[in-house]
Amino acid sequence: MEKLYDHLITHPLIYVARDAERALGFDLPVRGYYIITSGTSAHRKLAKQFPKNIFTVEAERNLDTHELLRHPQTKKYISDLKGAGIMVFKNTAMIEKTAKENHWKLLNPPARLVNRVEEKLEQVKWLREYADYLPPHEIAPLRNIMYEKKPFILQFNHAHSGQGTMLIKDRDTLDKLASAFPDREVRKTDYIAGPVFTSNNVILGEQALMGNLSYQITGLPPFTDLPFATIGNDFSLPHRLLTSTQLSQYKKMVTNIGHKLAGYGWKGLFGLDIAVSETTGRVHLIEINARQPASAIFESKLERDNKKRNVTGITCFEAHVAALMGIYIPNASLTPLSDGAQIVQRITKKRSAVADKVTEELGKLGLNIVTYENNAHNSELLRIQSKKYLMDDHEVLNNLGEKIKNLLD
Repeated sequence: MEKLYDHLITHPLIYVARDAERALGFDLPVRGYYIITSGTSAHRKLAKQFPKNIFTVEAERNLDTHELLRHPQTKKYISDLKGAGIMVFKNTAMIEKTAKENHWKLLNPPARLVNRVEEKLEQVKWLREYADYLPPHEIAPLRNIMYEKKPFILQFNHAHSGQGTMLIKDRDTLDKLASAFPDREVRKTDYIAGPVFTSNNVILGEQALMGNLSYQITGLPPFTDLPFATIGNDFSLPHRLLTSTQLSQYKKMVTNIGHKLAGYGWKGLFGLDIAVSETTGRVHLIEINARQPASAIFESKLERDNKKRNVTGITCFEAHVAALMGIYIPNASLTPLSDGAQIVQRITKKRSAVADKVTEELGKLGLNIVTYENNAHNSELLRIQSKKYLMDDHEVLNNLGEKIKNLLD
Protein backbone atom coordinates (compact mmCIF):
# COMPACT_ATOMS: atom_id res chain seq x y z
CA MET A 1 0.00 0.00 0.00
CA GLU A 2 2.97 2.32 -0.55
CA LYS A 3 0.87 3.98 -3.25
CA LEU A 4 -1.67 5.18 -0.65
CA TYR A 5 0.88 6.39 1.88
CA ASP A 6 2.93 8.18 -0.80
CA HIS A 7 -0.27 9.87 -2.02
CA LEU A 8 -1.10 11.13 1.49
CA ILE A 9 2.22 12.97 1.70
CA THR A 10 1.26 15.25 -1.21
CA HIS A 11 -2.56 15.08 -0.75
CA PRO A 12 -3.27 15.54 2.99
CA LEU A 13 -6.40 14.00 4.47
CA ILE A 14 -8.29 15.13 7.59
CA TYR A 15 -10.69 12.79 9.39
CA VAL A 16 -13.15 14.78 11.53
CA ALA A 17 -14.74 12.56 14.19
CA ARG A 18 -16.48 12.98 17.52
CA ASP A 19 -14.83 9.74 18.66
CA ALA A 20 -11.19 9.59 17.62
CA GLU A 21 -11.27 5.78 17.75
CA ARG A 22 -13.29 5.81 14.52
CA ALA A 23 -10.34 7.41 12.74
CA LEU A 24 -7.53 5.24 14.16
CA GLY A 25 -7.34 2.92 11.17
CA PHE A 26 -3.63 3.45 10.53
CA ASP A 27 -0.58 2.76 12.68
CA LEU A 28 0.27 6.36 13.63
CA PRO A 29 2.25 8.42 12.93
CA VAL A 30 1.39 8.68 9.23
CA ARG A 31 2.56 11.63 7.14
CA GLY A 32 -0.30 13.56 5.59
CA TYR A 33 -3.05 12.01 7.75
CA TYR A 34 -4.74 14.15 10.41
CA ILE A 35 -7.56 13.67 12.93
CA ILE A 36 -9.70 16.46 14.38
CA THR A 37 -11.73 15.31 17.38
CA SER A 38 -13.42 16.49 20.57
CA GLY A 39 -11.32 17.43 23.58
CA THR A 40 -11.91 14.53 25.97
CA SER A 41 -9.25 13.39 28.41
CA ALA A 42 -8.63 10.22 26.34
CA HIS A 43 -8.30 12.24 23.13
CA ARG A 44 -5.86 14.68 24.74
CA LYS A 45 -3.64 11.74 25.69
CA LEU A 46 -3.72 10.56 22.06
CA ALA A 47 -2.92 14.07 20.82
CA LYS A 48 0.02 14.25 23.20
CA GLN A 49 1.27 10.92 21.86
CA PHE A 50 0.77 11.90 18.19
CA PRO A 51 0.89 15.73 18.15
CA LYS A 52 1.51 15.89 14.39
CA ASN A 53 -1.55 13.78 13.58
CA ILE A 54 -4.25 14.51 16.17
CA PHE A 55 -5.83 17.87 17.05
CA THR A 56 -8.43 18.27 19.79
CA VAL A 57 -11.08 20.98 19.73
CA GLU A 58 -11.56 22.33 23.23
CA ALA A 59 -15.14 23.22 24.11
CA GLU A 60 -17.49 23.13 27.11
CA ARG A 61 -18.81 19.72 26.03
CA ASN A 62 -18.07 16.95 23.56
CA LEU A 63 -19.01 18.11 20.08
CA ASP A 64 -20.67 16.01 17.39
CA THR A 65 -18.99 15.85 13.97
CA HIS A 66 -21.16 18.57 12.42
CA GLU A 67 -20.44 20.82 15.42
CA LEU A 68 -16.71 20.14 15.18
CA LEU A 69 -16.77 21.16 11.52
CA ARG A 70 -18.40 24.49 12.38
CA HIS A 71 -15.99 25.30 15.21
CA PRO A 72 -13.48 28.15 14.61
CA GLN A 73 -10.57 25.98 15.81
CA THR A 74 -11.43 23.37 13.16
CA LYS A 75 -11.78 25.96 10.42
CA LYS A 76 -8.37 27.41 11.29
CA TYR A 77 -6.74 23.96 11.32
CA ILE A 78 -8.21 23.04 7.94
CA SER A 79 -7.25 26.38 6.39
CA ASP A 80 -3.62 25.75 7.37
CA LEU A 81 -3.67 22.48 5.37
CA LYS A 82 -4.58 23.94 2.00
CA GLY A 83 -6.22 21.52 -0.41
CA ALA A 84 -6.73 18.81 2.20
CA GLY A 85 -9.51 16.29 1.70
CA ILE A 86 -12.09 15.86 4.47
CA MET A 87 -13.64 12.56 5.54
CA VAL A 88 -16.18 11.72 8.24
CA PHE A 89 -17.61 8.57 9.78
CA LYS A 90 -21.06 9.02 8.21
CA ASN A 91 -22.08 11.80 5.86
CA THR A 92 -25.21 13.89 6.50
CA ALA A 93 -26.93 16.79 4.75
CA MET A 94 -25.77 19.11 7.55
CA ILE A 95 -22.14 18.05 7.10
CA GLU A 96 -22.41 18.52 3.34
CA LYS A 97 -23.83 22.03 3.82
CA THR A 98 -20.94 23.02 6.11
CA ALA A 99 -18.35 21.63 3.68
CA LYS A 100 -19.93 23.49 0.76
CA GLU A 101 -20.10 26.78 2.68
CA ASN A 102 -16.38 26.52 3.49
CA HIS A 103 -15.31 25.25 0.05
CA TRP A 104 -13.91 22.03 1.54
CA LYS A 105 -13.40 18.83 -0.44
CA LEU A 106 -15.64 16.29 1.32
CA LEU A 107 -14.72 12.79 0.11
CA ASN A 108 -17.59 10.69 1.52
CA PRO A 109 -20.41 9.53 -0.78
CA PRO A 110 -23.51 11.81 -0.90
CA ALA A 111 -25.80 11.93 2.14
CA ARG A 112 -28.89 11.40 -0.03
CA LEU A 113 -27.49 8.02 -1.13
CA VAL A 114 -26.67 7.10 2.49
CA ASN A 115 -30.29 7.79 3.45
CA ARG A 116 -31.73 5.96 0.48
CA VAL A 117 -29.76 2.81 1.28
CA GLU A 118 -30.09 2.86 5.08
CA GLU A 119 -33.63 4.06 5.76
CA LYS A 120 -35.83 1.05 6.37
CA LEU A 121 -38.68 1.98 4.03
CA GLU A 122 -36.67 3.52 1.21
CA GLN A 123 -34.21 0.62 1.37
CA VAL A 124 -36.81 -1.86 0.10
CA LYS A 125 -37.44 0.30 -2.98
CA TRP A 126 -33.71 0.77 -3.57
CA LEU A 127 -32.96 -2.95 -3.33
CA ARG A 128 -35.68 -3.67 -5.91
CA GLU A 129 -34.40 -6.78 -7.75
CA TYR A 130 -32.59 -7.91 -4.58
CA ALA A 131 -35.47 -7.24 -2.16
CA ASP A 132 -36.01 -11.01 -1.86
CA TYR A 133 -32.71 -11.16 0.04
CA LEU A 134 -34.75 -9.68 2.92
CA PRO A 135 -37.05 -11.91 4.98
CA PRO A 136 -40.74 -11.72 3.94
CA HIS A 137 -41.87 -8.15 4.63
CA GLU A 138 -44.48 -5.48 4.03
CA ILE A 139 -44.67 -1.68 4.34
CA ALA A 140 -47.86 -0.10 5.64
CA PRO A 141 -49.24 2.49 8.11
CA LEU A 142 -49.15 1.12 11.65
CA ARG A 143 -52.96 1.02 11.84
CA ASN A 144 -52.96 -1.55 9.01
CA ILE A 145 -50.35 -3.87 10.52
CA MET A 146 -51.93 -7.09 11.73
CA TYR A 147 -50.78 -9.45 14.47
CA GLU A 148 -50.97 -13.02 13.15
CA LYS A 149 -50.13 -14.95 16.31
CA LYS A 150 -46.39 -15.13 15.61
CA PRO A 151 -43.54 -12.73 16.50
CA PHE A 152 -42.36 -10.22 13.90
CA ILE A 153 -39.93 -7.32 13.57
CA LEU A 154 -41.35 -3.80 13.37
CA GLN A 155 -39.10 -0.96 12.20
CA PHE A 156 -39.60 2.75 11.81
CA ASN A 157 -37.85 4.41 8.89
CA HIS A 158 -34.85 5.48 10.97
CA ALA A 159 -33.33 2.66 13.02
CA HIS A 160 -29.71 1.88 13.90
CA SER A 161 -27.71 0.16 16.65
CA GLY A 162 -30.88 -1.68 17.67
CA GLN A 163 -32.92 1.48 18.28
CA GLY A 164 -36.18 1.83 16.35
CA THR A 165 -36.30 -1.95 15.88
CA MET A 166 -38.86 -3.87 17.95
CA LEU A 167 -39.76 -7.52 18.30
CA ILE A 168 -43.55 -7.65 18.51
CA LYS A 169 -44.65 -10.70 20.50
CA ASP A 170 -48.28 -9.86 21.31
CA ARG A 171 -51.29 -7.90 20.05
CA ASP A 172 -51.32 -5.48 23.03
CA THR A 173 -47.85 -4.13 22.21
CA LEU A 174 -48.83 -3.60 18.59
CA ASP A 175 -52.13 -1.93 19.53
CA LYS A 176 -50.37 0.57 21.83
CA LEU A 177 -47.96 1.56 19.05
CA ALA A 178 -50.76 1.80 16.50
CA SER A 179 -52.76 4.00 18.87
CA ALA A 180 -49.80 6.35 19.34
CA PHE A 181 -48.68 6.47 15.67
CA PRO A 182 -51.60 5.25 13.54
CA ASP A 183 -50.50 6.89 10.28
CA ARG A 184 -46.77 6.31 10.53
CA GLU A 185 -45.47 3.93 7.90
CA VAL A 186 -43.41 1.03 9.17
CA ARG A 187 -41.73 -2.06 7.86
CA LYS A 188 -43.04 -5.38 9.17
CA THR A 189 -40.60 -8.26 8.66
CA ASP A 190 -40.76 -11.93 9.59
CA TYR A 191 -38.61 -12.61 12.63
CA ILE A 192 -35.65 -14.84 11.78
CA ALA A 193 -34.47 -16.70 14.87
CA GLY A 194 -30.78 -17.49 14.58
CA PRO A 195 -27.26 -16.01 14.64
CA VAL A 196 -26.40 -12.72 12.95
CA PHE A 197 -23.21 -12.15 10.96
CA THR A 198 -21.70 -9.07 9.36
CA SER A 199 -18.79 -7.99 7.19
CA ASN A 200 -17.06 -4.69 6.42
CA ASN A 201 -16.90 -4.56 2.63
CA VAL A 202 -15.32 -1.99 0.34
CA ILE A 203 -16.18 -0.58 -3.07
CA LEU A 204 -12.73 0.18 -4.49
CA GLY A 205 -13.10 1.44 -8.03
CA GLU A 206 -15.11 -1.27 -9.79
CA GLN A 207 -14.12 -3.91 -7.24
CA ALA A 208 -16.47 -5.11 -4.50
CA LEU A 209 -14.11 -6.41 -1.81
CA MET A 210 -15.76 -8.72 0.70
CA GLY A 211 -14.55 -8.16 4.25
CA ASN A 212 -13.91 -10.70 6.97
CA LEU A 213 -17.10 -12.22 8.33
CA SER A 214 -17.73 -11.77 12.03
CA TYR A 215 -20.44 -13.04 14.33
CA GLN A 216 -22.43 -10.04 15.56
CA ILE A 217 -22.83 -10.13 19.33
CA THR A 218 -26.29 -8.72 19.98
CA GLY A 219 -28.45 -7.86 22.96
CA LEU A 220 -26.52 -9.67 25.72
CA PRO A 221 -26.93 -8.26 29.25
CA PRO A 222 -25.28 -6.58 31.11
CA PHE A 223 -23.63 -5.01 28.06
CA THR A 224 -26.94 -3.53 26.87
CA ASP A 225 -30.60 -3.46 27.82
CA LEU A 226 -31.84 -3.32 24.21
CA PRO A 227 -32.48 -6.75 22.66
CA PHE A 228 -31.29 -5.76 19.16
CA ALA A 229 -28.36 -3.53 20.12
CA THR A 230 -25.07 -4.57 18.52
CA ILE A 231 -22.45 -4.95 21.23
CA GLY A 232 -19.53 -6.64 19.52
CA ASN A 233 -17.98 -8.91 16.92
CA ASP A 234 -16.23 -12.26 16.97
CA PHE A 235 -14.12 -13.13 13.90
CA SER A 236 -13.61 -16.77 14.89
CA LEU A 237 -17.18 -18.02 15.27
CA PRO A 238 -18.24 -17.76 11.56
CA HIS A 239 -15.53 -20.30 10.69
CA ARG A 240 -17.17 -22.72 13.12
CA LEU A 241 -20.87 -22.04 12.45
CA LEU A 242 -21.35 -21.34 8.73
CA THR A 243 -21.45 -23.96 5.98
CA SER A 244 -19.82 -23.53 2.57
CA THR A 245 -23.29 -23.09 1.03
CA GLN A 246 -24.18 -20.31 3.47
CA LEU A 247 -20.84 -18.60 2.80
CA SER A 248 -21.52 -18.74 -0.95
CA GLN A 249 -24.98 -17.24 -0.46
CA TYR A 250 -23.52 -14.42 1.59
CA LYS A 251 -20.73 -13.72 -0.89
CA LYS A 252 -23.32 -13.49 -3.67
CA MET A 253 -25.25 -10.89 -1.66
CA VAL A 254 -22.12 -8.80 -1.04
CA THR A 255 -21.13 -8.93 -4.70
CA ASN A 256 -24.58 -8.06 -6.06
CA ILE A 257 -25.38 -5.31 -3.56
CA GLY A 258 -21.81 -4.00 -3.81
CA HIS A 259 -22.03 -3.66 -7.58
CA LYS A 260 -25.43 -1.99 -7.25
CA LEU A 261 -23.93 0.51 -4.79
CA ALA A 262 -21.02 1.13 -7.16
CA GLY A 263 -23.50 1.82 -9.95
CA TYR A 264 -24.98 4.61 -7.82
CA GLY A 265 -21.53 6.11 -7.25
CA TRP A 266 -20.75 4.56 -3.88
CA LYS A 267 -17.11 4.28 -2.81
CA GLY A 268 -15.49 3.01 0.34
CA LEU A 269 -16.80 0.91 3.20
CA PHE A 270 -20.28 -0.50 3.62
CA GLY A 271 -21.62 -3.14 6.02
CA LEU A 272 -23.93 -6.05 5.30
CA ASP A 273 -25.69 -7.94 8.12
CA ILE A 274 -27.34 -11.33 7.70
CA ALA A 275 -29.40 -13.62 9.91
CA VAL A 276 -29.17 -17.37 9.41
CA SER A 277 -32.43 -19.17 10.18
CA GLU A 278 -31.92 -21.78 12.89
CA THR A 279 -34.76 -23.84 11.36
CA THR A 280 -34.07 -23.67 7.59
CA GLY A 281 -30.40 -22.59 7.46
CA ARG A 282 -31.32 -19.94 4.89
CA VAL A 283 -29.33 -16.70 4.79
CA HIS A 284 -31.44 -13.50 5.04
CA LEU A 285 -30.29 -9.90 4.60
CA ILE A 286 -31.32 -7.78 7.60
CA GLU A 287 -29.22 -4.60 7.39
CA ILE A 288 -27.15 -2.46 5.03
CA ASN A 289 -24.86 0.13 6.62
CA ALA A 290 -24.02 2.78 4.04
CA ARG A 291 -21.03 4.13 5.96
CA GLN A 292 -17.91 3.00 7.74
CA PRO A 293 -19.18 0.31 10.16
CA ALA A 294 -18.12 0.76 13.79
CA SER A 295 -16.14 -2.51 13.78
CA ALA A 296 -13.94 -1.53 10.80
CA ILE A 297 -11.22 0.04 12.95
CA PHE A 298 -10.83 -3.04 15.12
CA GLU A 299 -10.86 -5.28 12.05
CA SER A 300 -8.12 -3.13 10.50
CA LYS A 301 -6.04 -3.46 13.67
CA LEU A 302 -6.31 -7.25 13.52
CA GLU A 303 -5.49 -7.16 9.80
CA ARG A 304 -2.40 -5.02 10.45
CA ASP A 305 -1.25 -7.55 13.05
CA ASN A 306 -1.69 -10.34 10.48
CA LYS A 307 0.24 -8.38 7.85
CA LYS A 308 3.15 -8.17 10.29
CA ARG A 309 3.07 -11.98 10.26
CA ASN A 310 3.38 -11.85 6.43
CA VAL A 311 -0.28 -12.56 5.72
CA THR A 312 -1.05 -10.93 2.37
CA GLY A 313 -3.68 -8.29 1.61
CA ILE A 314 -4.63 -4.76 2.64
CA THR A 315 -6.71 -3.59 5.58
CA CYS A 316 -10.32 -2.56 5.16
CA PHE A 317 -9.44 0.96 6.37
CA GLU A 318 -6.62 1.27 3.84
CA ALA A 319 -9.04 0.18 1.11
CA HIS A 320 -11.66 2.65 2.41
CA VAL A 321 -9.28 5.61 2.33
CA ALA A 322 -7.86 4.62 -1.05
CA ALA A 323 -11.41 4.42 -2.45
CA LEU A 324 -12.40 7.83 -1.08
CA MET A 325 -9.21 9.41 -2.47
CA GLY A 326 -9.67 7.80 -5.88
CA ILE A 327 -6.52 5.66 -5.73
CA TYR A 328 -6.74 2.63 -7.99
CA ILE A 329 -5.37 -0.65 -6.60
CA PRO A 330 -5.82 -3.49 -9.12
CA ASN A 331 -6.62 -7.02 -7.93
CA ALA A 332 -6.91 -5.88 -4.33
CA SER A 333 -7.94 -8.23 -1.52
CA LEU A 334 -8.42 -7.71 2.20
CA THR A 335 -6.16 -9.42 4.72
CA PRO A 336 -7.92 -12.57 6.02
CA LEU A 337 -8.74 -13.09 9.70
CA SER A 338 -9.63 -16.20 11.69
CA ASP A 339 -9.57 -14.90 15.28
CA GLY A 340 -10.11 -11.84 17.46
CA ALA A 341 -13.16 -10.29 19.10
CA GLN A 342 -14.47 -7.14 20.74
CA ILE A 343 -17.41 -6.40 23.01
CA VAL A 344 -18.91 -3.05 24.03
CA GLN A 345 -20.39 -1.99 27.33
CA ARG A 346 -23.20 0.44 26.44
CA ILE A 347 -24.98 2.90 28.70
CA THR A 348 -28.04 1.19 30.16
CA LYS A 349 -30.76 2.23 32.58
CA LYS A 350 -28.72 0.59 35.36
CA ARG A 351 -25.23 1.63 34.28
CA SER A 352 -23.93 5.04 33.23
CA ALA A 353 -20.28 4.62 34.26
CA VAL A 354 -17.61 1.96 34.77
CA ALA A 355 -15.35 2.16 37.81
CA ASP A 356 -11.62 2.58 37.20
CA LYS A 357 -11.00 -0.56 39.25
CA VAL A 358 -13.12 -2.60 36.79
CA THR A 359 -11.22 -1.15 33.84
CA GLU A 360 -7.93 -2.04 35.52
CA GLU A 361 -9.10 -5.63 36.12
CA LEU A 362 -10.12 -5.94 32.46
CA GLY A 363 -6.66 -4.74 31.46
CA LYS A 364 -5.08 -7.46 33.58
CA LEU A 365 -6.82 -10.02 31.35
CA GLY A 366 -4.64 -8.88 28.44
CA LEU A 367 -7.45 -6.90 26.82
CA ASN A 368 -7.25 -3.55 25.05
CA ILE A 369 -9.70 -1.08 26.59
CA VAL A 370 -11.09 2.00 24.79
CA THR A 371 -13.01 4.40 27.05
CA TYR A 372 -15.69 6.90 26.03
CA GLU A 373 -17.14 9.99 27.67
CA ASN A 374 -20.77 9.62 26.61
CA ASN A 375 -24.04 10.07 28.48
CA ALA A 376 -26.84 9.09 26.07
CA HIS A 377 -28.64 5.80 26.57
CA ASN A 378 -27.17 2.97 24.44
CA SER A 379 -24.00 4.90 23.59
CA GLU A 380 -20.60 3.36 24.32
CA LEU A 381 -18.91 3.35 27.72
CA LEU A 382 -16.15 0.81 27.07
CA ARG A 383 -14.89 -1.04 24.00
CA ILE A 384 -13.11 -4.23 25.10
CA GLN A 385 -10.85 -5.84 22.50
CA SER A 386 -9.21 -9.26 22.45
CA LYS A 387 -6.81 -10.91 20.03
CA LYS A 388 -8.64 -14.16 20.75
CA TYR A 389 -12.29 -15.11 20.37
CA LEU A 390 -14.93 -14.48 23.06
CA MET A 391 -17.82 -16.66 21.87
CA ASP A 392 -18.09 -20.45 22.10
CA ASP A 393 -21.40 -20.57 20.22
CA HIS A 394 -24.41 -18.44 19.30
CA GLU A 395 -25.19 -16.34 22.41
CA VAL A 396 -22.68 -18.38 24.45
CA LEU A 397 -19.63 -16.58 25.85
CA ASN A 398 -16.41 -18.54 26.35
CA ASN A 399 -14.41 -18.47 29.60
CA LEU A 400 -12.76 -15.12 28.80
CA GLY A 401 -16.10 -13.65 27.78
CA GLU A 402 -17.67 -14.80 31.03
CA LYS A 403 -14.85 -13.17 33.02
CA ILE A 404 -15.55 -9.88 31.25
CA LYS A 405 -19.28 -10.24 31.87
CA ASN A 406 -18.78 -11.00 35.59
CA LEU A 407 -16.58 -7.94 36.05
CA LEU A 408 -19.26 -5.72 34.50
CA ASP A 409 -22.33 -7.43 35.99
